[in-house]
Amino acid sequence: MTEGIRSQQTQRLYTCKVCVKELVQLFQTGKLKINASSVLPLLREMGIQIIPVSENHLKAFASLPVMPGHTDSDDRLIISQALSDHIPLISSDRKFALYRKEGLDFRFNER
Repeated sequence: MTEGIRSQQTQRLYTCKVCVKELVQLFQTGKLKINASSVLPLLREMGIQIIPVSENHLKAFASLPVMPGHTDSDDRLIISQALSDHIPLISSDRKFALYRKEGLDFRFNER
């Protein structure tokens, strides 16, 4: 019975407001082809929950070291949220791997 319950559990997908902002910007600059106003409805349709930035996230951000060659503050805030909330971070940006030694559960997306 326990096996059946485990197999029926669904995985939850999260994103943060910073990622949504960057996604909208990619649409607005024409790097991705979709209407920018479609982003939020599309995320909702896909069941992706947007995580707001909290005080704990900002505290983690303030204490997160800046790694050589990676000074992107938006990326560092995304990393801080993943660390604070103990959520694996999936990205095709290999620079996120620099933060594994800070405890980041980073999973490279090869697609």
